[in-house]
Amino acid sequence: MNSSPFFSVKKGSSNNPDTAKALETVASQLYQEDTCITFIFFSSYYDTAILEAGIQRLFSGLVVACSTAGEINGNGYSRHSVCGVSISSNVLTAQLFPIYPVNEPDNLSLKRAISNIRASKSNPALSSLNHFGILLVDGLSGKEELIAALLGNAFPEISIAGGSTGDDLRLENTWIYADNKFRSSAAIFILFSTSLPFCTFKSQHFTASEKRIVITSADPDKRIVYELNGTTAADEYSRIIGVAREHLCPDIFARFPFLLNVGGEYYVRLIKNVNSDGSLTTFCAIDEGLVIRIGKTGDIAQELENTLKTVENKIGPIALTLGFDCVHRRLESNSMRLDPAMNSIFNRYNVMGFCTYGEQINSVHVNQTFTAVAIGANLG
Repeated sequence: MNSSPFFSVKKGSSNNPDTAKALETVASQLYQEDTCITFIFFSSYYDTAILEAGIQRLFSGLVVACSTAGEINGNGYSRHSVCGVSISSNVLTAQLFPIYPVNEPDNLSLKRAISNIRASKSNPALSSLNHFGILLVDGLSGKEELIAALLGNAFPEISIAGGSTGDDLRLENTWIYADNKFRSSAAIFILFSTSLPFCTFKSQHFTASEKRIVITSADPDKRIVYELNGTTAADEYSRIIGVAREHLCPDIFARFPFLLNVGGEYYVRLIKNVNSDGSLTTFCAIDEGLVIRIGKTGDIAQELENTLKTVENKIGPIALTLGFDCVHRRLESNSMRLDPAMNSIFNRYNVMGFCTYGEQINSVHVNQTFTAVAIGANLG
């Protein structure tokens, strides 16, 4: 074992449609001695039973794996692929805390995970290190707000980034590898302890307009907004953005999302659809009585470049960025023909990750955002 400080990252990807062969290719690309943790991100078109058996056979150390709405493989956006990254280091450790099922009425699994995280953090061997967390949650569970809030509030000293798992916009089932098995209705929290420089952050290409709205009737648990400013939600939203109600569609929602101010910072809340009663279903819960604004769109690629450059200036050269990018950002990038620019940015800043059904940053669940943790290459 090397006694000098080291941090080694290997990346891999395969578009082979054969599940076993794709995973074997990625495993060979990711192999390194003393791997402490491996991340695997895969399209839902692959067979999870074959993946499950292959992970158990081909990988050592901790393994985190999930289905996606698209992959980010180090060179940029990918679809219908398997990609991954392995880490070997003596200056970084990781611990896994599975949470399932996430739809328990009493949240026992989440409470148990919080208790276990608290016990692990109290380990004297970790007291001199800094900590960050990665949170992955079933993107069809509707439990992201609850899990992010309870974890973030329980551990305000741990910066957290993460994403909601996907299934290539099928909206049927997403999968997380937890306790050596692929599960739906699951989440996993990964606690990292390290002496390396790191930074958790978000990038969004929206700023708040002057258009102020009050949520006057809503059901946060169902993520439904019934009234805005005392008026049927779809009608008021249509009036404020200047688009006829019959023309409201996902493209319009993506151009004019809601922005919610939390602690002086704006977070994106994206509309999913208009319901027959004129209510709006959103991808994030919005509580009744909150004041929101309509977002103004900016340059998605330039904003991401600016954000990552700021992070690099803060922590030095970036060895790895674990990134979670809203699938709607990928769709926007593609429609605007910005994929080459986005892919170049992902490549320069060593981004590995996946396209999500939602994103987590600290205690907040968001939409249409890129959240990530960047780990610096400077060993000190």
